[in-house]
Amino acid sequence: MERAIVIIGGSFNPPTNAHLMLAEITKKQISANYVLFVPTKISYMMEWKKYQNSDILSDDIRVQALESMENEWLKIERCELDGIVSGTSYDTLNYIKNKYQTQRVYFAIGSDKLDEIPKWYNSEQLLNENKFIVIQRNNDDIQQLIQDSAFLKSHNESFIICDESDDSTQQISSTKVREAMDKGDYDEIRKMVPYSVYQIITNNIDIQKQDE
Repeated sequence: MERAIVIIGGSFNPPTNAHLMLAEITKKQISANYVLFVPTKISYMMEWKKYQNSDILSDDIRVQALESMENEWLKIERCELDGIVSGTSYDTLNYIKNKYQTQRVYFAIGSDKLDEIPKWYNSEQLLNENKFIVIQRNNDDIQQLIQDSAFLKSHNESFIICDESDDSTQQISSTKVREAMDKGDYDEIRKMVPYSVYQIITNNIDIQKQDE
């Protein structure tokens, strides 16, 4: 049987406990062999997410943080960062399928990203050719969100709704971590990120303070 791979794309600015929980739950959902974190380029964050330079952690810090979370089944895939692919989800999924020689590649997202999918490049073909694993965020009713969008509803079979979620991480976001970083609130940061990530980003805060 072909290997099953879950892709989790995003800015990981920085990676949080919510990202880790998404990886663990989606791996369990489909008995995946690997989960791949695929960080996007800074240009995407500025053009699509409309981030300012001051809101963006460097590639080095984001990669260090993600690498600190790796284990035997959780890995970082640099294809977007290194410019091997365009950065669109469609191209990234096809690249992963070819690189790992498997068609069993699934794209994992939080329910808060569902409304973005119709705006993605080649979204029609993306959903026709791939499966999306959706995990609950912000206590969303996932099936209702799909039914409320004519586009998503027409591709209902492309979505696998996770059987479980984790209440403790539902409200965690990279934005909230960055806000705590701006305040120097180390206790709050520690609640939202894995310890290895906490060490990396707080060390970066300390270095910035020394440079001021």
